[in-house]
Amino acid sequence: MKRIVINTFVFLFIYFNIFAQAPQQMFWALNKCRAVLAQSNFSPSAAYSLRRLNCNYTGPAIRVRRNGSGGGTLDIGFTANGSLDTAALKSFVPSPREAFIQIWYDQSGNGKDLEQTTNANQPRIVNNGVVDRENGLPAIIFQDVSDLMLAPSMNIQSFSAVRKAFNGTSSSGYQYLVSVPANSDFSIRCGNIASMRYGDNNPDDFWYTGTMYIDNVLTPFYPSVAHCIYADCSTVRTATTFSLSSSFMSRGMTDNDPVFELIVFPRTLPSNQRTILYANQRIYYGTL
Repeated sequence: MKRIVINTFVFLFIYFNIFAQAPQQMFWALNKCRAVLAQSNFSPSAAYSLRRLNCNYTGPAIRVRRNGSGGGTLDIGFTANGSLDTAALKSFVPSPREAFIQIWYDQSGNGKDLEQTTNANQPRIVNNGVVDRENGLPAIIFQDVSDLMLAPSMNIQSFSAVRKAFNGTSSSGYQYLVSVPANSDFSIRCGNIASMRYGDNNPDDFWYTGTMYIDNVLTPFYPSVAHCIYADCSTVRTATTFSLSSSFMSRGMTDNDPVFELIVFPRTLPSNQRTILYANQRIYYGTL
């Protein structure tokens, strides 16, 4: 009888302190590493973020270029809790200087860094000594359609991102989030046709037969507020490049659009993984 009482107590303690919590909290209670890529077998082709996504990743988040006299570049890493080291960033870029992204490092372990070597085409992260932020968190700012970053060859079937499109519902503002291959018309974008999710409304278009979710809800458009976006297509494209934003017909991101995170997958995510990813992003970024 005594053994039954003890076991019941242990069971209730475990249940109410772990299993009765939300799934995300339950995972965090059972795992020291809270990085999203540790939560499921995501196996991305590439992973870029201003937070740590991979518990095993020990490299920096970004390489920034400082403007003004003396210039210079510096790799910026993460704090102990996995956030971007904004203290190091501000120390390197005091007022009235600006800083721009030269490399956004891939945290997947595949070495597929996003890069932009042309100074005039680099998105911004510090303005007049102040770190660019949205929703209180550091963000990479795409000031106009000339800003874009390029990725090397990889297998691509879906993307997940956290971003904001200030002109997302405009009929004239396509605002390509990505182009596959780089700087092409095969893209994830808002469009001027209600049924258009990606591309040029052509069945041969890589993205035309795909689906897009905003904050885990199926929809053809992205809104002009911070949001989590997941988009896929019906087939995987092997050994292809992509660009973050696009130079195609000047349809890239504009209006100082912020981007926080971009994860590339060589497959379509099942609904359970898509939900895990969205829940993690929502908690961290507070998109809703």
